[in-house]
Amino acid sequence: MSKNPPLVSYVIRTYNEAFWLETLLRIIYEIQSYQTVEVILIDSGSTDETVAIAKDFPIRLFQIPKSEFNYSKTLNLGIEKAKGEYICILSGHSLPTYPQFLEHSVALLEQNPDLAAVTGYYTNPPDPRQALKTIRTTPTPKLKWESRCPWMTNTSALIRKALWKKYPFDQTLVDGCEDYDWALEMLALGYDVLKTSRFSVYHSHEHVPDHVSFAQRQKKWKPIIKAIDAFPRPRSNV
Repeated sequence: MSKNPPLVSYVIRTYNEAFWLETLLRIIYEIQSYQTVEVILIDSGSTDETVAIAKDFPIRLFQIPKSEFNYSKTLNLGIEKAKGEYICILSGHSLPTYPQFLEHSVALLEQNPDLAAVTGYYTNPPDPRQALKTIRTTPTPKLKWESRCPWMTNTSALIRKALWKKYPFDQTLVDGCEDYDWALEMLALGYDVLKTSRFSVYHSHEHVPDHVSFAQRQKKWKPIIKAIDAFPRPRSNV
């Protein structure tokens, strides 16, 4: 790591995330070893305590009406406002699994200029009352990765803002899969996308509003992925 660590901007999209949000923000500020960060939260009209919880932390909060939410558009808004060289994308119900989660992944980008993004896997979280203790004491996971992996997930992704400027997330993909499209574009441009166990998160939709099962989401994604696979590569800016 360089003597002057690069600024990383967390960009977190939220809608009624009160169940997990305090735990997530405490992990970021109290447990993560890498602290050259800012946190940007884009809230899409939460009606629970999400905004009140967020305001207890030194974040940059931006609020939009629920009617204006679009996976890509909302994410692009947050990244546009970000000051960091790297963007750490997390959902409001994704919890980094160990203290060096961000430190190790920033090092990968710093050491590999052809690496566009680092992404990870996800598993069910512990009870939120136990999550902080569990994560604080979790050792570094064994190194497992897939290079040139198109299955980037914005559940947890660390990307270069400079490459996002060249190719923002496609706002026509209103129902998701913008992460898959972005990864395919980076691969087509000659960059690598790395999926590693060291950037994994705890992630659950159990307490998420309008919850749908993973099988239902897969069914919805199937035609979107088919359309994305038909895009000529590389594409022009979207």
